[in-house]
Parts: sequence; structure tokens; C-alpha cells
Amino acid sequence: MPDLPGVYFFKDKTGKIIYIGKANSLRQRTLQYFDENRLEPAKKEMVEKAFNIDSIVVKNETEALALEASLIQQHRPPYNIRLVDDSSYLYIKITSESYPKITLTRKVLPDNAWYRGPYPNAYAVRQTLKEVRKFFPWCSYPNPVEQHSKPCFAYHIGLCPGICIGAISLEEYQKNFSRLKKFLDGETRDVVASLKERMVFLSNQQNFEKAGIMRDKIKAIEKTMAPQDLVTPYDEDADVFGLATNGGHGSVALLQVRHGRIIAKQIFPLLLPSLDTKDDVLRQFLIQYYQSAMSDTKQILLSVEVPDAQEIGKLIRPRPVVINYPKRGWKKELLQTASINAKEALSRSETELQSPANLQKGLQALVDYLSLPSLPKRIETYDISNIQGKLATASMVVFLDGKSAPSEYRKFKMLTTDEPNDVGMMKEVLTRRLGQNNKWKSPDLIVLDGGRGQLNGGVAVLKKLGINIPIISLAKREEEVFTPHQTQPIILPRTSAGFYLLQRMRDEAHRFTISYHRLLRKKNMTKSILEEIPGVGAATRKKLLRAFGSLSAIRTASPEELEKVLGSKKKAEMLSEFLKK
Repeated sequence: MPDLPGVYFFKDKTGKIIYIGKANSLRQRTLQYFDENRLEPAKKEMVEKAFNIDSIVVKNETEALALEASLIQQHRPPYNIRLVDDSSYLYIKITSESYPKITLTRKVLPDNAWYRGPYPNAYAVRQTLKEVRKFFPWCSYPNPVEQHSKPCFAYHIGLCPGICIGAISLEEYQKNFSRLKKFLDGETRDVVASLKERMVFLSNQQNFEKAGIMRDKIKAIEKTMAPQDLVTPYDEDADVFGLATNGGHGSVALLQVRHGRIIAKQIFPLLLPSLDTKDDVLRQFLIQYYQSAMSDTKQILLSVEVPDAQEIGKLIRPRPVVINYPKRGWKKELLQTASINAKEALSRSETELQSPANLQKGLQALVDYLSLPSLPKRIETYDISNIQGKLATASMVVFLDGKSAPSEYRKFKMLTTDEPNDVGMMKEVLTRRLGQNNKWKSPDLIVLDGGRGQLNGGVAVLKKLGINIPIISLAKREEEVFTPHQTQPIILPRTSAGFYLLQRMRDEAHRFTISYHRLLRKKNMTKSILEEIPGVGAATRKKLLRAFGSLSAIRTASPEELEKVLGSKKKAEMLSEFLKK
């Protein structure tokens, strides 16, 4: 790798790009992926799957950031975050012709047109334009300044100012669009002042009918904007971002503040690689959002510091912006508001996905995609956790009718191996569950966390026990579903209720296993440290843990408190001295 700025991409053995990143020095950045002590778990897993690394060299870091955003949008790698349905987001477009036209589009073109967006809620942006047209009407004809024998239909319902029949001049029509742009950017005070000035002029000219129309527009705008309180003590602009995450799902709330007012709230659902940190999620979201967004903001407010903030600021059109991380004051309050909105949106999304109707839809989707014989009422999901085979544990998580049933969960401590063999451990837990626990209800579907290896191990166990139960495995990241009778994995649509249900079961099994594994590690660590203390036997260890509850509590206990439990001042002083080392 060259010691130059650019974009790098990790590829799997099939040549598919699985992760894209940018660097000021490609050599130094990519070397970091092979230092296990500095690498978070998500990136370790990605490196394990990588077969090749390639790169594109560019002139500087800003170009690298822009290229990274473009390539992520093009290739949609599984280890980068993704905006859900980002291809469907809408932009408002006002053309640069002498007679401007306003449309909604899904692409930003280099055509000198005025763009604003993207807007994730298509219905909301259409409703906004419907209302805005009442204040700033425009003509429906493709070329409104041509000679027309009769006005367009919009003129008859008050949505066209009559340029098509010469009722107003082209200059006034263009001014109307200038006001419309300002209004959409939140500059309502300037727009209202301009309209009032026009109203007074028309009134002085004794054109009372048109002056009355202006008066009604002013009242309508003021009424529309009245519910929005002033949120800042200053006449400032800002894009304020809040982030909420839960497993493989997330939500970003964007509050657009213009001239001290919140003029819009937008919610962006995210699909996340698990274990990614919040700063990395926000960084990836910002470069994807601003790579195509048309924003007139002067600053961005974030709750956590993100890498490449200065370079991201340079990406934003039409001019670079400043990224701030406020710790107090009204800007901090805005961040808290954005965070609350993000959490509420994520909660609402999850509630909708867990509604009875969606749960049934999810179960039916599994029947359809996996060719199951019937609706799986009881689904058992299995996950393994170990560090180089040590303290290996497994979990069985149960979902009944699509809902988690914690009372049915089970934990397993591995008995047959101390080697890091996930397939062997999966075979052990399935054998113990299905061969020894016949009193438990039989599952309608077994889901294994892992790939083809785990599935083959599970199939072998079922065959050995003579049990016929549908079984699948779900691989992390790629979210591929492996089945016994198909050579190629199944990819469920990421927005389907079936995909969400499978992912939620896998994440819950992983969470349950990790919590058990951590508990065992903590107990093992406590036990090993206490065993090193001279004069402290098994009975004394039990007595100490029963009295204080944990090793950390024993460490912080005073010699007097230890003496009460141990019954010996000498022992208490010796223990206290040992634990301070």
C-alpha cells in the first residue's frame, strides 16, 4: 500500500467488496487492521473474512472522503452502515430556466438547478409542496410564458398566478420563486417582510384586490409558522443530528434549524453492522447523507466526536460548514431534542415491527422464503461464546409466535472441549438439548448462529438422533440464510418482516450468551485472584463473596469491615494489603 491518501476496500474470496474506508495514508491505515490489540470486534470479524485489499489513490483527504461516500452508495458493502431505502429519498428541484419549474426527483444532477433534500418521507414532502403552492403559486404549463388562449387548470383554483395569460410579468413570477426558495430554507421573516412591502405598494396603487391576496398570504404563512417557537436566542442556522441504535437497527433524527427556528424534522432508519461504535456510525451516515444532500446550513451539531469531521465539513455544498460538539447551552438542548426524536422513532419502528400483524407477517415470510411445512410457532435460536475455547458457553433463546419468551431461555456450559471449535460446541449443545431433554417442547424451527459449517453440524445431530425438525443457520454481517437442501444461501429482503424477526432472534441469542459468558469470566477472575491470597481457603472465599458480593467490593472494603467477616485482624490486614497491590 502506498503512503498516500485514498480509498481502500476489503474483498472476500469471491472478489465482493465487504468494506470501504478512506485514509490520509493508505499504508498506515490498512496496517492498523492487523493489530488485534487496537481492533474492535466488528472489524476483527471483517478482517477474518477478507481475502484481498485494493485501493484507489487520490490527491488529498477531501477527495478520498467524497470517493468513499460514492463507492459505499454504489457497492453497499455489508460492513458499512446503510441508509434504509436510500434510493427512494426525494429532493425538491427548482430548475434554472428563465421560467422556473418545480418538481420532485430522486437524483441530483449537475444542471445548475436548485435542490433541497434528501427527504426520507415522500408523503410529507409532497404535502409540504401542496401547502406551499397556496402561498407561492406556479403555473402548470411546461412553458408558461408562451401565448395561451386560456389559463391552466391551476389558475382556476388559485394555484397559478396567471403568468400563462399575462396576469403577472415574468419578473414577478421569478421573484415568486425566489421567495419560495427562501421559504423552503426557513427564511420566513424575510419572505413575510417582502410580501408586506408588496402589499403596501399595491394598496398605494389602489389595487386593493391584489393587495388583499397578499394580505391573505401573509396571514396564512404566519398562521402556519405560529406553532413553531423560537428555539435559539440567536438568528442561527444548524443541522442537528441525534442517533439511537439497537442491535442491527438504528435511527438518525435530523433537526433543521434556520434563523433560530426548527423548520423541519427528518428521520433516517439505518441498517447497522453490529458492534460499530456511535462515532463510526455517525461518520458513515454523514458522508453518505451530505454526499448527495443539498443544504444551506452553516454548522452541524453532533453529540459525539466523529473522525474526519473537518473533511466532512468540506464535502457539504454549496459551502463548507463547521462541525461542533456543544457541551452546554441551547445547542446542547437541541442535541438532546434530536436524540429524543431518534430514540422515539427507533422505538416506534420496533413497536410497529413487533405488532401482532407484523409478527404474523414475519412468520409467514419465513414459511415462504425457507419453504417451511407450517407456521413456526416455537423457534429456538442457538449461539456459542468463547475466547480461544476457554469458558465456552451456549445459549438457547426461544420465540413463541414471534415474541421472545425469556422463561424458556436456557444456558449451557460446554463440557466436551476446551478447543476453539464452534461447530463441535454447537453439536454438543444440540445433542444435549434434543437428546436429553425430551420433556421440553419440540421446536418448529431451529436457527443456528453461523454459516454452512454450523448448519452441517446441526443436520448431523438431527440425523443421528432420528429427529426431523426444520433447521437453518444465519451468518453475521452478510445476513445469509443457509438451509440443508440448497447449495446457495438465501438473502431475505432487508426491509421484510421475516428478515427483522430472524435478526432479532439471532441478536437476542448473542446477547444472552455474552451475558452468561461475562458472568463466568467474572466469577473465574474473582476466584483465581482470591485463590492467590495466602491463608484464604475455599470456606473463607465463600464467606467473603457472600458478605461483599463481588471482588471490587472486597477491594474497597476497609480492614475493619474485613475483620468483621474474617474474625481476625491479622488476616484482614493481610488481605487488604494484598488486594491493594
